[in-house]
Amino acid sequence: MKTAWKTGVIALLSVTASFLVMPVNIASARPPEPPPIREEIPPSPYKKGIWVDGHWNWRDKHNEWKWEHGYWIPKGATKH
Repeated sequence: MKTAWKTGVIALLSVTASFLVMPVNIASARPPEPPPIREEIPPSPYKKGIWVDGHWNWRDKHNEWKWEHGYWIPKGATKH
């Protein structure tokens, strides 16, 4: 019985100690991404342009979501 009691106490202390040394970073918790903003798509400046939708971008420095507006790219170009 003493052995079971000691094992239980050691297990409890181990679990408690692991919580004490866990790193806690509250600043990294970010709010959920807001819903997309519906943008009015302007006419394409390219003959065969492709519209790249806007999107939310998390800014760690300011701890906020920032909307990146959509833009046109020429057909065959890559997004940046």
